[in-house]
Amino acid sequence: QLGFLKLLKGSPMVKLIHTYGYRFSEHPPYEMLSNDFISPSEIYELKRVEDAVEKFWNSGQFVRTLEVLEEEWKSPYALFDDLADDLKKGSVLLAMGNSDVPVGQYTQKILAYYGLSEDQLTSDGCITYGSNVKEVTVQVSEASVDCGIIYQTDAFSAKLTVVDTASADMCGQVIYPAAVLKNSAHPDEAKAFLAYLQTPEAQQVFEEVGFTPIVKEPETESLSEETEA
Repeated sequence: QLGFLKLLKGSPMVKLIHTYGYRFSEHPPYEMLSNDFISPSEIYELKRVEDAVEKFWNSGQFVRTLEVLEEEWKSPYALFDDLADDLKKGSVLLAMGNSDVPVGQYTQKILAYYGLSEDQLTSDGCITYGSNVKEVTVQVSEASVDCGIIYQTDAFSAKLTVVDTASADMCGQVIYPAAVLKNSAHPDEAKAFLAYLQTPEAQQVFEEVGFTPIVKEPETESLSEETEA
């Protein structure tokens, strides 16, 4: 029987979050995603095996079959690990941000655009969560998931392959404004830097790291936008 640690709000375990580096889902039952001793990919492996144990052993429907199969594997864990691989075929595990962070909110819009139910996908074991875009990126980098929805710039930094890009119709655009503050101690320098950001040289830098440059229009402070990848 496999079970996973839950960090219920208000419980004593919550006080140990920083002590052991616990990272957990914001969705009930608040399962741990990783800590300083076990990575997201290792947690994912255990959850795969848990699913196989639940379906093939705890269901009580394959007792005699498993007794025969167990003789062909070096350990019960190896048997259920292989069964877990078979269960996973044809499915996709997606990493996304929690709903309280922008990357998660953009992902929810993308799911809604395609008419997909986040709750149903989570219930079916097709979604795993990260508390910020960095955690989602780590899950993809460690191959603990099949894919993830993150910012294109984060994919660039992590040297991940971008397989598709969300359009503005799917989730809107991530626009980063830039302006000179009224109380700036160095207004001239700030204006000069703002002007530099609009030069072809600066726009090229934006493009190289995953941004889509925007040429400044009158009365517009927006300089660059970022798309979801």
